[in-house]
Amino acid sequence: MKLNKIIVNVFLFLFVLFICVLIAELFLGLFFPQKNTESFIKKGSDDNFDPVVGWTEYRNSTQYIRTTEYDSIFSTNSLGYNDDEWVLEKKTDEKRIITLGDSYTFGAYVEREKNFVEKLEYLLNSDESRKINVMNFGVGGYSGCNEYFTLTNKALVYKPDLVILFFSENDFYENLEFAPRLPMCNFSSEGNLLSYHQPENIKREQLSLKQKLLFNSNLFSLFVNVFRYSPVSYKLGKFFQLSRSYPVIDLYDLQKISENKEKAEKSFNVILGIKKVLDEEKIPFVVVMIPYPIQVSKKQWQNVVLKYSLNESNYNFDYTDKYFAGLLSKNKITFLKLHDSFRQYYSENEDELYYLNNIHLNEKGKAFVAAQVYEFLKNCGNCTI
Repeated sequence: MKLNKIIVNVFLFLFVLFICVLIAELFLGLFFPQKNTESFIKKGSDDNFDPVVGWTEYRNSTQYIRTTEYDSIFSTNSLGYNDDEWVLEKKTDEKRIITLGDSYTFGAYVEREKNFVEKLEYLLNSDESRKINVMNFGVGGYSGCNEYFTLTNKALVYKPDLVILFFSENDFYENLEFAPRLPMCNFSSEGNLLSYHQPENIKREQLSLKQKLLFNSNLFSLFVNVFRYSPVSYKLGKFFQLSRSYPVIDLYDLQKISENKEKAEKSFNVILGIKKVLDEEKIPFVVVMIPYPIQVSKKQWQNVVLKYSLNESNYNFDYTDKYFAGLLSKNKITFLKLHDSFRQYYSENEDELYYLNNIHLNEKGKAFVAAQVYEFLKNCGNCTI
C-alpha cells in the first residue's frame, strides 16, 4: 500500500508539473513570446556544400535571424554570398574590390545595407565620377584556407582592382582545425601551398523531433536568453563535462605564448600564399585586423572573467596580434590593425560596438569599421584604385 501511494504521488507530481509547464508555455507564447537565440528560417536552396572551398551560404536563399538583441533578414545570390547577383563583364568605368572574410564580413547579424561591406561601398562612391563595386565573398566559419581557395577559384574571375581580407581572431586557431568539410591547407613560410585536404560532403545532422520541440519552446528560449552567457551556464557545462565555448581566450593566455606564435605563423603563411597569388596578378592587397570584443570592451571582458572564473593577470590581449602584425610588416603586406581605434572609441563613448550576447559587431560597430577602412584607403599609397 505504501509503495502504491508513493507511485500515485509521483504521477500526481509529474501531472501537476506538466500542467504548470503547459500553462507557463501558453502564457509566454500569448503575452511574452521569446525570440530563440539565433533562430534560422530558410527559404530557397538547402545545399551549401562546395567541393573546393568547403561551403558557401545557402544559395539563392532568404534567411532570418532573431534573438533578443537583433532581428535581421538577408538574401544570398546564386553563388551563396550576401550580395546582389554579379556579372563577369566589367564596365569600362567600373572598379572592383573583393572582400574576403568570415561571418564578420558576411554580415548576417545586420541588414545588408548596414554591413561594413555595403557601407564601405557607399562611402567610396561618394565621388560620383567613378563606380566602385565592393563584392562580398565573406562566409560564416571561414578561415584563411577557405579564403585562399575562394580567391583562386571564385573571386579572381571578376578581375578585382583591390582585395581586402578581413582577419578576425578566430582565424588563428580555425586555420589549424580539421573538419571533413574544411579545405585544410598547409603553406610554407614562402607562401607555397604544401598540402590540401579535399572537402568532404558530410551532411549536417537533422534536428530530432525532441530537439525541434525544445528549440521552439518559449520556456527553453527564456532559459537560454537569461542564462546562456552567465556563470550558471558555464557551471552547468562543467557539470555535464562540456567544453568551454570561448576558445579564443587561449590566444591571450601568457602560458601559451609559444603555441600561439605557431598559430600566428601558420595563419600568416596562408596570408602570404594569398599575397603571392595577387602579386602575380598585380592586384593590391590589404589585410584588416578586427579585434574580438573582449580585447577592447572592458565590460565584455569582465563578463567573461566572471563566467569562466579567470585570473586576469594570466592574460595579455596584445602579444599574439602584435606578433602577427610584425610578420605582415616584415613581409611588406599592407594592413590596418583596428584594435587601438576600437579602444579609443570605448574610452570616449559608452556605446557598445558589439552585441553583448554575441561576438559579432552590431550596427554601430559595422559603421565604425567601414569608416576606418574608408579613411585608410584614401591615404593608402599601396592600395589606390
